[in-house]
Amino acid sequence: MKKFKELFNLSIGAWCLYDWALAAFPTVIITFVFATYYTEKVATNNIIGTREWGVMIGIAGLIIAVLSPALGTLGDYYRRRKPWLALFTVLIVLASGLLWYSYPNSAFAHRSLMVVGLGLLGVELGMVFYNALLNDITPKKFIGRISGIGWGVGYLGGILCLLIVFSVFIKGKGAFFNLNNAVYENIRAVGPFVGLWLTLFSIPLFLFTKERDHQNFSRKNPLKQGFFILITSLKELRHYPQIAIFLLANMFYMDGLKTIFAFGGIFAAGTFGFTLDQVVLLGINMNILAGIGAITFAWLDDLWGTKKTILLSLILMICFSIAALMAHTKTLFTIAALGLSLFVGPIQAASRSLILKMSPQAITTEMLGLFNLSGRVTAFMGPWLFGSLTFAFGSQRYGMIVPLVFLMLGFVTLSFLRPQRPF
Repeated sequence: MKKFKELFNLSIGAWCLYDWALAAFPTVIITFVFATYYTEKVATNNIIGTREWGVMIGIAGLIIAVLSPALGTLGDYYRRRKPWLALFTVLIVLASGLLWYSYPNSAFAHRSLMVVGLGLLGVELGMVFYNALLNDITPKKFIGRISGIGWGVGYLGGILCLLIVFSVFIKGKGAFFNLNNAVYENIRAVGPFVGLWLTLFSIPLFLFTKERDHQNFSRKNPLKQGFFILITSLKELRHYPQIAIFLLANMFYMDGLKTIFAFGGIFAAGTFGFTLDQVVLLGINMNILAGIGAITFAWLDDLWGTKKTILLSLILMICFSIAALMAHTKTLFTIAALGLSLFVGPIQAASRSLILKMSPQAITTEMLGLFNLSGRVTAFMGPWLFGSLTFAFGSQRYGMIVPLVFLMLGFVTLSFLRPQRPF
């Protein structure tokens, strides 16, 4: 009973529920529904739309890479992370609502991309503070487990949100709300729905999740302090070569994952002719398997080792990515996509727990800042290369080579990791 209370309490439950809330935006907007709608209906054509979507994701990635370290320090400077997380949550909600005005006309393409980009900034920058909260609410020995459960709950939230979107807005054509499908109001309404979903399910975190007090810096300008600490942390990495190796590996394979997230639905629709209904159904099944994988591997992480969990997940993802790239039928692609999705959650959850386990307590925040930076510093490369290769060769298959290469580089780099303690 005591161990159960350590693992599950109101604070941890509310923290996990935020993952459930947040999953709606990347799942529905970035990967499946709105991404497909944009390239097929808003952009001039799906090849140009793919390139534009890649440029948007890339620019957002650059901004995120620059701001993440400073924002992490701001949270420490003011001794609170939740107010900053609330700020970025509001940004996501506003961006989601504005997607109602993304009409099916190329004249609205650029403003639609700007709105999605703002929402993406809210998601990724908010995660700096959300990830840091994990260290406050659970003992270090349970970090891997709680991290995995959080990701799993997030995937389950994405599944339910996609199911509702599919039933009410896509299959149901938004008839309950008397929406005009001729101008795709049923699809545009998905944005405000995601905003409502995030608002409703994020409230428990702000009410019940407790955070510790953190060091207050003597410097007057916390933004300057943030970049000062970034430079100092980078210099300190020479004393932690194993953390440096992990951050490099994380940089590669997270770029591959983010590229898959950004173009999964687009690739299914553009290359294999999936309808929006079929894209959403694929997304639901992928999220079910991703949630199962994240929760199942959460226990494997603590029992078998975090590094081994990531390596196993990466090699299997590489195999399924090759299968997806070589597939020439919807059935074969679907099997490959479902197989790949089973290992997405474990990689994300185990990576978050590994940096927390490897980092000395005194520099956890700094290392989390570098961890967030490593997952974003080249985040523009994958989407930009995907869009550029697709545009250059007139085929999305050439673009899909990009995430495969990044996953391979991540696997090879992580193989050199030799931590002082077994993780």
